[in-house]
This record gives sequence, structure tokens and C-alpha cells, in this order.
Amino acid sequence: MCVAVLISAALELFVFAYRPPRYAIPLGKELSIHRDGIPLGAGRIPFLDRLGSAKTVKCFVPGLYRYALSFSLPDTLVGERDLVLVFPQISGASLSPSVNGILLGRRGDEAEGRSTIWNAVHVFSLPSQILKADNALEIEIRGTYEAGITAVPYIASGRKAAGRIFALTFFSEYNIWISAGALLAISLIAIGIGWLGEGVRKGSLLLGFAGVCVAMFLLDFALIERLPISIALFKRIVVSLRHLGAALFILAYFSILGKKMDAFAHAFSGIHLACAVLLLAMPGGIVEIKRLYNLTYLTFLPLQVYLFVLVLRYAREDEAFRPIMFGVVVAVLCAIRDIVLLVLVDSPGSIMISHYGFVVLTLASSFYVVNDGLKHYRALVCERKRTVFFQEEAQRDPLTGSYNRKILPVLVQDLAKPFSVMIFDLDDFKSMNDEFGHATGDAILADVVRVAKANIRADDYVVRIGGDEFMVILRSCPLDVARTIAGRLIADCVKAAVPVVGPGSQGNLSYSVSIGIGHCGGEGAATSQDLKDIETEADRKMYKAKELGKGQWFG
Repeated sequence: MCVAVLISAALELFVFAYRPPRYAIPLGKELSIHRDGIPLGAGRIPFLDRLGSAKTVKCFVPGLYRYALSFSLPDTLVGERDLVLVFPQISGASLSPSVNGILLGRRGDEAEGRSTIWNAVHVFSLPSQILKADNALEIEIRGTYEAGITAVPYIASGRKAAGRIFALTFFSEYNIWISAGALLAISLIAIGIGWLGEGVRKGSLLLGFAGVCVAMFLLDFALIERLPISIALFKRIVVSLRHLGAALFILAYFSILGKKMDAFAHAFSGIHLACAVLLLAMPGGIVEIKRLYNLTYLTFLPLQVYLFVLVLRYAREDEAFRPIMFGVVVAVLCAIRDIVLLVLVDSPGSIMISHYGFVVLTLASSFYVVNDGLKHYRALVCERKRTVFFQEEAQRDPLTGSYNRKILPVLVQDLAKPFSVMIFDLDDFKSMNDEFGHATGDAILADVVRVAKANIRADDYVVRIGGDEFMVILRSCPLDVARTIAGRLIADCVKAAVPVVGPGSQGNLSYSVSIGIGHCGGEGAATSQDLKDIETEADRKMYKAKELGKGQWFG
């Protein structure tokens, strides 16, 4: 809770960055106002002409608004080459400032108002040759549903104001795109977890789609100088997505919590779905749409308070819900602040931050879903590792570390032709076992497997098929290569020295093996019958090798 309050306070401190710095010349002065050449009187910055403003007209009239004011420069700044004119925030679809009759630049779409530039900071260079001690500033703004200068503009040294301008640009422009991109990415992950996981997880899907709606809604705050559609249609879409996202949030939370929706949840989700449909279907232009969504915006505060109470109850029971709790608290605090400023204060200079609260809520909720999905995935991976381990143990010979016959049905599934098989056993193993003991015999068995593994590749197999008899399966191995491997294996076994095991025993033993070689030619996948036939052939040839005098290979 304390952390959420601190973050909300930090967002509030960020609002102070919209004020002119101490070293700047503020332009919060009296100004004259014209609309399409018609005088409308005077005002003072910050100034906003909007729907239902008690301080201006009751019904906003779209048009090209021109604000004129004068300002003086100290003698020390006349001729300064690094001055900039900064508009921290305006309200309108275009901005064209002129100083002493010289146009400084244009932002947005002055002709049709198809742009969203109101939330961005706008900086214009002031050429030193046009500045005098006393200057005239004219500001033209295309107003589609409201027009004004909502934060005091100022003149400052570009070098001194660089840090503040960067901070304002980051939070009002770059941060919107970063937040929208992050929301879109994490929402798609949540959708993937819900759709592709083991069993469709409805809560993850709903929360993912809610996040996509919020990401699209954030485009209303982005700097887009030319929209491909009319501003009225654009507003219909993004504001409807805001309400659709809210309805999906409610459905997602109850699904995640595993609870049935109560009457309040049904009412809130129904209201927001109705608002989304109404905004899309309602006839009229941008002024009528703006008037409607000013009213529908008020439905968000009771929703967020309800979510706060709902999540608080479960966050106390399960720490996993704390990220969602954090997001809800930030969203509630930001929404309360903005609604108080809009309804009670009604100040034209109010900077809205509730969209940041909505971003935090969506990110926190999506983080919960992704983290929960990762927990399930880690548990699944752990379970699969245990399964593989036990399968591996069941397919291994505990004495020698080689595979046993249980591996053969698994192995043949990806065995391709051609392949070779070697069958070998230890010569005179029974007599060595009887004379030197079972412990020494076990050591010899383990050693012959070691020697065999040293002579084959990592994807070949050594399989103990009984007693002192072993099978080596050589993938993609020609017959002449198998013969070479058999010769090396026989030579290395003769050179081996296995210590005699037992009390008072001394010395080392060598041993020999007899090997039979079978080969399966052709192409394509091998079958169980192919492997069985080649094993039988190699076994028969092993006995032929023993007849030749032991310590030999045949095949």
C-alpha cells in the first residue's frame, strides 16, 4: 500500500515538470481570443475552451482558434541564439505559433484536425534575428472538440531546459509508445499462456484481451500528427476499447480468482459493455462523442473501488495477488485524483494521469498471469524431468551404467537405415567370476562398458542384454566402419587392467571379448523387426568369432 501511494505521489510530482522552471520566462499572460476571425474576448493562460466549461461557452464550437499575447525579453536575452519556446501541453489538433509575424513551425493537422498532439510537449526554436525587446506571439490551434493552452508556455535557454524537455518528451511521448508496446507484448504472452497452455485458461485469455484493449486505448495519448481516419471515428474506437477493456478486466479477475460473479460484477461489466456499444453506435460528430465520454468516464471510479475491495480480500489470503493489489491501488488513486480535478476543481490547467494508473493496473495484472503461468510451467518441467529421470533409471543397468533391453522400443522409434549392430560377450567370464569373486567380475563388466563407450559416438548405444553379453547399436554406420570399431574395442579390452577386488587381493586382470557384427542397409526408418533380425545375425556371428579362437570379431 505504501509503495503504491509513493508511486502515485511520484506521478503527482511529475505534474510539476509542466510548470515553467525558475530560469525561464513564463507566458502565463492575458491574451485575446479569436475563432475563425471572430473575436471571442480575452482570457489568461492556462486557458481551455471546452464542452460545459462554466468559464467559457456552454457549447464548444469547432474552428481555428487564434490566441494573441505580447511578451518582453530582458536586454541580456535579446540576440541570444539558443532560445526555445516550450508548450508543455495544449488542447487541440494542431499548433502553429508565430513571433512578430514569423511562423515558427506547425504541429498536427490544421486543415481537418486528424491528429492527436494534445498530450505531447512541443518545442520551437526562436531565431535570434526575429526577437526584440517587445514581441508579439500569436498561437493558432485547430479545435475539434476543445481548444486551449492548458499548461503555461515559456521561453528558456535550450541548453538549460534540455533535461526538463527530455523528461517531458519521455513521459508524454516515448513513455506512451513504450507502455503500449509493453502492454501489447505481455498481453499477447498472457493470451498465449491461456490458449496454448495445458487446458484453456479463461482468466489469462480475458486478461490478455483486456490488455490489448488498453494498449490500443493509449494511442489517444500518443503523438500522431496524421490519423488515417477522422478524429471522431478515432475517438469512438479508442474510448470504446477503454470500456471494453474494463469489462474484460472484471470477467478476467473473477475467472482468475475462481469465483462466481456477484451482482455488482454483472452490473459493472454490463455498464461498461453498454458504454462501449453506445460510443460506437451513437450518431453525431466529435462534439457529441466528447460530451458522451465525459459522462461515461465517471463510471471508472466505482469500478476501480470495487476491484480494490475485491482484490484486497484475496490478497490477504494469497501473497500471489499482491501485484494485482498494487496495480489496483495505483489505478484507484490516479482515478480519484483526476475525477476530483475534472468535477470539483474544473481547472483548465489540470494534467490528467489516470491513464498511467490504468497502465500500471494492466501491467500488474498481466505480470500476475505471466508469473502464474511460469510457475505452472516450471512445475510441469520439474514433473517431466522427474518422469524422464525415472524412465531413464528404469532403462539403465545399475551395475554398468549401460542401457538395458527396455530402451530398445524407444530407441527404434528414431533409428534410421543404414545402421550396424555389434554383439559381444566376455571370454571365459564365468571362470574369472568363480576364481576372483563376484566383486571383481562386476568391476570387469563395468570396465568393458567404459571401453565400449570410449570407442563409439555420443548418439550410439551400449545395451546390456544379459549376463556378460552386450549389444552396441551404431547409427548411420557402414559395415567397414563397424569392423574397424570392433577391432579397436578388442585391442583396448586386452590392454585394460582391472584391479582384483577383495581383502588382501593384489594385481590386475585383463580380459578379452568376442564380437559378432550385423549390418542393415537401405534407406528410411528402421522397424523393430529390422533391429531384431540384425541382432539375431550379430549374435550368431559372435559365436562364430568364438569358434575362431576368442578375442576375435566376425561379420
